[in-house]
Amino acid sequence: MGRTLKNKKLYSFTLPEIVISLLLISILFATGLTIYTIINNQINLIINRYKFYSDFFITKQVLKSDFAKPGTAIISEDSSRIDLNYGGMKEHHPAKISYLFDSSFILRIDGSRADTLTPGGMISKIQLLSDSLPLLSSAEIESWYKGKPIYIQLEKTYSTKDLFSIIQQNQQIHEQAYSN
Repeated sequence: MGRTLKNKKLYSFTLPEIVISLLLISILFATGLTIYTIINNQINLIINRYKFYSDFFITKQVLKSDFAKPGTAIISEDSSRIDLNYGGMKEHHPAKISYLFDSSFILRIDGSRADTLTPGGMISKIQLLSDSLPLLSSAEIESWYKGKPIYIQLEKTYSTKDLFSIIQQNQQIHEQAYSN
């Protein structure tokens, strides 16, 4: 009772049909992979740009906030450090925030706490209040993004009380130096 397939025709795909279908599938796969790669690169570019600018604006906000507080701003001789003194110069240990500038980061030291701000920046321009007072009036911080400079402008305003206090302190220092 064995059946034979002698008279029955088997339906199947021919070799050219299989080759053409595999070719079409590989073209669709390659197109999909190319589109995925392009979209993934664009998303990574957007994420990196967003991270840089969000870090930049946070750094800018922190710097401007600290510069807006009452007190004095003094820059180091090598222009890599700014000290912000609060509570005037009369106190024995004034409250102080120091900024150390490097091309890859900005270090903010507030007492015993140190924060690292990114992106880094270097002081590109400074303006002192006067030649006789070593107080910082304005500073320009230069950061770089993809070969282009981005600047943060910092302005320091002083109260009359702070200025008179500093002038009196300078006079006392000069009087002590001449009396010795």
